[in-house]
Amino acid sequence: MKIKQYILLLILTTSLILTSGCLDEIINKDSPDSLNKVGLEYYNSFDYQTAITYFDKAIEVDSKFKESWYNKGNSLNALQRYDEAIFCFDKALELDPNNHYYLSSKGYSLNSLQRYDEAIFCYSKALDSEPNNSYYLSGKGYALYYGRNKEEAVTYFDKAIESDPNYAYAWYFKGNIYYESGEYQTAITYFDKALNVDPNFEFARSGKINAEKELNK
Repeated sequence: MKIKQYILLLILTTSLILTSGCLDEIINKDSPDSLNKVGLEYYNSFDYQTAITYFDKAIEVDSKFKESWYNKGNSLNALQRYDEAIFCFDKALELDPNNHYYLSSKGYSLNSLQRYDEAIFCYSKALDSEPNNSYYLSGKGYALYYGRNKEEAVTYFDKAIESDPNYAYAWYFKGNIYYESGEYQTAITYFDKALNVDPNFEFARSGKINAEKELNK
């Protein structure tokens, strides 16, 4: 390995070295676990394409290494390559059919492709394992909302807020529902709730500005 590549890999895998105690283990090309860990370091550094390269190497060593199928799917989601991501999540789910992480990530891909009925199915299965997970509740609420079942969507955003009052997206999506229903003052209340949690939440800020404009017409 060239010195420059060695130094880069050393920097990227510092946290893993502390836990494993051995750089050779981290870069062992015959170990899917080691290759997967290096891929995760690139993923966490937002270098998704390089991360995919390592997840692919792990899968080449062991095609049943489900963690790398899952991590590759998440990397593809980050690159907005949702159809490819679904393929990876399906591979992971073949090996672990009830894994709620895999199901929810597939649900995200499906929501992004506007395949809302399938997304609802995935989030529902994930919620069987984690019924109070605010992310899963909001994911199902999102699918219901854009799948034109807004009344039921509200119940899931409410459950997400009850589970985690600091989950800004649930407040934001609830505000959106009221905005689209023409209830602008109520929408502003929920956009404010989202902004109280995350003052830099630009979608909530834009939603509030638009609602205020509607009120002032």
